Amino acid sequence: MPDDTEPGHAYDIARFLVADLAAFAEARDAPRARVSLPSPKHIFPTEVYAHAGILLRQLEQIEQRL
Repeated sequence: MPDDTEPGHAYDIARFLVADLAAFAEARDAPRARVSLPSPKHIFPTEVYAHAGILLRQLEQIEQRL
């Protein structure tokens, strides 16, 4: 992991992953698990953890279906 990684980087990656997983789930007719969160002006660790939690729930749902 690079030394200059900040919470904002993890936040952006989590948002991409959540969007990709939501599209995958929709293509597989999985129940919707999407949660809308506003885009903050400043990125705090709590937002990163919120998106990581969404990602975890989506991955768990995918795992249950496999």
